Amino acid sequence: MVSVELPRQQSAPVVKIKKESACTNLARMMQTSQYRNRNLLPVCNYEDYHDEGYDDDQTPYVTPKGIFSALSNSLQTGSSDLDEVLEKLFATRLQLSSNPAIEGFSASALFHTENS
Repeated sequence: MVSVELPRQQSAPVVKIKKESACTNLARMMQTSQYRNRNLLPVCNYEDYHDEGYDDDQTPYVTPKGIFSALSNSLQTGSSDLDEVLEKLFATRLQLSSNPAIEGFSASALFHTENS
């Protein structure tokens, strides 16, 4: 895979960037059946975002196949599927936080709750 936009695209630094590209890695995962349906999100439960005693084992789930499906749906119908998937990926990078605003965003993005 060669990008025509990049000068010196066969130089070592550019080749390294292309190999580490998220889209390149995602495409490789789609080509390998064992990774196509693997959850890309770290394991977390809805109850992790709430006070003690709240019991809900709902777990967010995003797969390479789901990302491509969301992209296709968004391109064809203008749906917000891709936005929701990307929000989940971003929210899991924030992890659990002691900041209430970040916790609220994460819970909202991962579990479609009200972000208060």
